[in-house]
Amino acid sequence: MRTLKALTCVALCVCPAVGRAQTWVYLEAGGARVRYGDTLNVTAGTVSASANALTPNASVSGLIAASTTQQSSWTMFGSAQGSVLTPARGAFRGELHGGGSLTTYGEGAGSGQLLGGARLHFARRAAGAWVGAGAGSVKDPIGWRSTSVAEIGGWLQLPRTVAEAVVLPVRIAGGVRYTDAEATVRFDNSRVELTAVAGLRSAIAGYDEPATAWASVNATSWISSALGITAGVGSYPTDPGQDLPAAKYVSLGVRYSPHSPRSVRRPPTVLSADVLGAIARDAPPAMTVTSGPAGRRTISYRLPGARRVEIMGDFTDWTPLQMSPSQSSGSWAISLPVTSGVHQVNVRIDGGEWTVPEGLTAIRDEFGGSVGILLVP
Repeated sequence: MRTLKALTCVALCVCPAVGRAQTWVYLEAGGARVRYGDTLNVTAGTVSASANALTPNASVSGLIAASTTQQSSWTMFGSAQGSVLTPARGAFRGELHGGGSLTTYGEGAGSGQLLGGARLHFARRAAGAWVGAGAGSVKDPIGWRSTSVAEIGGWLQLPRTVAEAVVLPVRIAGGVRYTDAEATVRFDNSRVELTAVAGLRSAIAGYDEPATAWASVNATSWISSALGITAGVGSYPTDPGQDLPAAKYVSLGVRYSPHSPRSVRRPPTVLSADVLGAIARDAPPAMTVTSGPAGRRTISYRLPGARRVEIMGDFTDWTPLQMSPSQSSGSWAISLPVTSGVHQVNVRIDGGEWTVPEGLTAIRDEFGGSVGILLVP
């Protein structure tokens, strides 16, 4: 409720300024090849529309995108955000911001986030810094959880280039804690826009994920005043709050903007980590569950190259059971009586360590180990 009030306050402050704002609209279509983990490759196409409005003291933007995979399944993604700045007090300005996003896939399932917060900015000509904090909620397939984030960052303005660095400690209900550090460099002239990002994340407490790094480069080449070609390559980390996986990607697209002002920085390609990460929801997961007769379920696990696969979980009383090779190449299966609901599960490959199955959310168990969360319909 507090977050909703904060977002409402932002909207009331920003909306009166929109009528005097510089506005522009983008239409974009493109495709991407995305690799999730080591087993799942997805080719997806995306169409989108975005709108933006900017004044010296406020901004508001929104995006809606639809993506489809080679399996002809659709994922819808929408986001909106806004901020308002206070009048300057010497070198200081305050900012109130809020935003949210929502992804829908499958039969009404989805994930999302809602976040509001405040920042204090310090600026001197070509350099500046800020500190801030925010709070809100995030949604994964199981439900909503509260979250909070702090931030400290700085920026440097160079000819046609802006360099920025930020550190973000994140807390999510359920004991999930991590810190992101990310640096961004943006270059922009009348024909080319280039954005390079590099990041490092600490190990995620409560999520059983080690420290990770990521990097990406995205570019837009304007072949006319209204038409541009976009391309990108790189990687991005997991989103523990929305249970979106990490991935590597390459993308290519076309952007159309009939009235694109050259005097403001344009938004990046819409094939963002949120959009690409959500595509995995409708891609075939490595572990699947299908219903059988007499309350039995067939659990299948795609693992090309494995010679032996074992499974255990709360539905086996944590007794290891061997899976059998299925008719589908590279897949293993077992039929068991499993009730509907949320279950815990681990697998062992070729006699190695017990691990969380690829693509499942990992959590700590009561013994300090890691188990995967399996949703059985």
